Amino acid sequence: MIRQNRSVLENSVETLRILYMVVAGLALAAGLQELVINDENEFHLPTSLEDWTLWVFFIVFVSTVIRFVHGAMRHFDYYYIEQPQ
Repeated sequence: MIRQNRSVLENSVETLRILYMVVAGLALAAGLQELVINDENEFHLPTSLEDWTLWVFFIVFVSTVIRFVHGAMRHFDYYYIEQPQ
């Protein structure tokens, strides 16, 4: 019975992890779309010095998303898999 409950918990956590990663992936896709699609819905890479700040903000955004996803995955592992209640 305990093994079955642990298996159910592991499956639930795995589903939550996948859902979290999908949402993070959608956020990254939306951020990339904002960076490379201009107002006329055309592909345009920012190249001027004025647009340089867009790249900086995008890099900060990507690194933040990666840190949050990695932290969430560690949190799920530690609290729900490694030390279940």
